[in-house]
Amino acid sequence: MKKVVCLILCMVMVCGSLFIMGACEKEEPIKIVYLGDSIAEGLAGPSPVSERNNYAYYSIIGRCNGFEYYNRSVSGHKTGQLLSIIRKEDYGANMTRTHIKEADIIHISILGNDVLLSGFGPMLIEAAQDRYDRIDSILVNSKQNIANIVDELKTLNPNAVLIFQTVYNPGDPDCILIFDGTKQTLAEMGFEEEDYREVTSRVLIRLNAVLWDYLDEHPNAFYIADAYKDFDEVYKADRARGNRLISNDWIHPSNEGHAVAALTTQKLLESLELADKDFLKRYKEIRTEQLERMFAETVDYKTINRSIKKADTYEEVSRLYFDATLGITPKYY
Repeated sequence: MKKVVCLILCMVMVCGSLFIMGACEKEEPIKIVYLGDSIAEGLAGPSPVSERNNYAYYSIIGRCNGFEYYNRSVSGHKTGQLLSIIRKEDYGANMTRTHIKEADIIHISILGNDVLLSGFGPMLIEAAQDRYDRIDSILVNSKQNIANIVDELKTLNPNAVLIFQTVYNPGDPDCILIFDGTKQTLAEMGFEEEDYREVTSRVLIRLNAVLWDYLDEHPNAFYIADAYKDFDEVYKADRARGNRLISNDWIHPSNEGHAVAALTTQKLLESLELADKDFLKRYKEIRTEQLERMFAETVDYKTINRSIKKADTYEEVSRLYFDATLGITPKYY
């Protein structure tokens, strides 16, 4: 009888040890923290805002990769304000510095407001003249702030993968950021509507050079998710679809724009072997659920969902979903 009891106790102890070992060996999810402006915050742009968690790129990247993710971005922030946030000690429930210290990946969208809130129209006029006095005077501070941001983040968390996202080009004849007065001046200088994007590109290339130049001087300091390039490629291939990537305010990414921005970062994560193999599967689940819940009464969602499930790429899923729902008001709950 004693032998039986001892045998049972040994089995219990072995099973308990195996359970504990299994729990210890279970990998923790990758933790990603988003910092920056309204583009990263994802409140302006995604529509309806109640679907922010299904559209905003920070959520698509986080959910589809199975990451633990936190968004500490703030609408309207410039580089200097982001630096202030990083330097502040934790307060309230945000725990920003703690999240930064614990992050495996830190993803940043910033720089846009440094220019947009500092006289974008006059910058375009100067750019048309190949003069850059106004933007260069602003970028002096932007460059220093970016350098300080990188230093602060590396001090707080030297092992995190830092990713900066470039600012895309909103330039187009229909862009409301190019005011009538600016258009008139450009016309007097000999610039037609079809030249607007080239003029805005001169400003945006100079702005994004803050990141590229820093990386040239400090190799491997961070990685760049080049939204500028990917948005521009869509626009050049199809102007109408390119304009669909930006919301009606001509500042923030639309639902479809967020999908493109998410893929920009996803491709980078895959190259760094930080992406999850189930990314596409989870993305399909999000889009098919949305179709059935919000568009079942207005589109042939069953046929579209079958096509989505058969799709081989993220791009194909996005095209099927956004083409099917273009211009259709979703059912609100």
